Amino acid sequence: MLESLRQFAHVRLRTPGFFMLAGLTLFFCAIFSWAFTFAELAAELVTGIAVGLSMALLLVPSRRSGIVLMYGLALSIPFCHFAMVIVGDQGIQWQHLFGSFLIFHLIVRILFGGKLRLAPATGWILAFVAATLISTFAFIDEPAEHVTEFAKSEIQYLYGVLLFFSISNINPKSKELIWFLKAMLIMSALVALFGIYQLPARFFGWPGGVVRLNNPSLSGEFQAHTALKDLTRAASIFSEPGYFGRFLVGSLALSLPIALHRPKFFGSPFLIWLIITIQAGGLIISSSMGAWYILANLTVVMFLVERVVEKVKLLTWLGIVSIFGIAILISIELVSGFPIIMTVTERIHGIIQYFKGDMSQLIAGESLVQRIETGKIALDVWKENPVIGVGVGSYTLISYRYGEYNPFGFAANSLVNTLAETGLVGLIALLGLSFSSLRGLWKIFSRTTIVNPEENPGIRELADLAFLARPFFYLLAVEVIYFHLGGFLMRPEVWFYFGIAGLIPLLYRRKIIEIKLNENKQL
Repeated sequence: MLESLRQFAHVRLRTPGFFMLAGLTLFFCAIFSWAFTFAELAAELVTGIAVGLSMALLLVPSRRSGIVLMYGLALSIPFCHFAMVIVGDQGIQWQHLFGSFLIFHLIVRILFGGKLRLAPATGWILAFVAATLISTFAFIDEPAEHVTEFAKSEIQYLYGVLLFFSISNINPKSKELIWFLKAMLIMSALVALFGIYQLPARFFGWPGGVVRLNNPSLSGEFQAHTALKDLTRAASIFSEPGYFGRFLVGSLALSLPIALHRPKFFGSPFLIWLIITIQAGGLIISSSMGAWYILANLTVVMFLVERVVEKVKLLTWLGIVSIFGIAILISIELVSGFPIIMTVTERIHGIIQYFKGDMSQLIAGESLVQRIETGKIALDVWKENPVIGVGVGSYTLISYRYGEYNPFGFAANSLVNTLAETGLVGLIALLGLSFSSLRGLWKIFSRTTIVNPEENPGIRELADLAFLARPFFYLLAVEVIYFHLGGFLMRPEVWFYFGIAGLIPLLYRRKIIEIKLNENKQL
């Protein structure tokens, strides 16, 4: 092995591509080091590991390296609002770190002769990037700060696009993707358990209760004043329940179709239903209205897609979860004395009255109303330039002209934010990307009927890919649903999910070609 590595290094380290990539790596390492200037020793060690891993990837541009990094990125998603730097006010998020490594990995493969495979939705992604570039014409007469905000936003979008290509160009086997899915589910159960544990930990003063979080990514702090009240508003390591709840809804999007179609995924049906119960328990305790709303949307999608037998099972599960959830909330209320059910009921009532035109029943600081109001302003901003928008990154700079107080930093809704900043051109490209990605997965699991896959390893792998297409279809559906509620299109996990939606059809198509070639050889 050492001899092979020596020969590889002897040939590869003298190519122009290596020097280009080494320079790029050192540049990013310098950025990492600068970000950790005010951090403690632990963060400096992480920086050193990042440098070492980056250099190692230069020497090993293999398929397995990409799979390891894909695991790292997926398992870091629950911590997307928990930066590596806890003490200071700056930090590199785990997602961005692993995403950068994946982009390095893609560049290495291309520089060393690898081919770039294009997923079905690539055309829509390029159209979206073109829309962001065209939007620059909208702020030619605006102050220079618009150019700065455009550059920052465009870099984030291009980072996401490169991450999409990095994921869709990994070459895992179906068995490796199966284990990848298992790792995601196990991680979700552990995160849910940690969130659930906060209930007794904070109430009884047990070790491990999260009392204070400094979250650089949200520029705010979470302080636990009264244990159970703050638990219901921020379970676990997240700054608010929306992040915790949305992650668990995405995890349920993976686990529910597995329980319906491959219940022995973990060897016993009991284990997958245990994971679902833990996920649902964490979701209920989070008291995230937005996450509950997304779950309701997900179940509607599943009712439209699944057969009658699966619909009956899903309906039974919803009934049990509803009873289970009410029992949990009543138990919390009895033990703590905090009127959680009344609080949730009053909030729902206030939102209903708001839509009827009565704002007197709203709870102070209701996030839904803030999102609706900033969305209305975004539509007014869009009317300034309906075709190409007002320019990427310009919404926050322009919205103040309409007297808006925007606490989110963007329109708190990916659809109207995209419409305001990139116009109809960008919104159509985003919708095209979303629906073409969903369609690519849906075509695989809805049209694939495989009998006795155990008889042929190639057929068995095809069956696994068809199975994998279903849970990732629902996971991507959750992300697309979240766009109209407050999703942030620049987040790395969004492009990760799109990348998976492009990867599975590519692997499926390649496997079909291999099977046909083998059949022709036998003839």
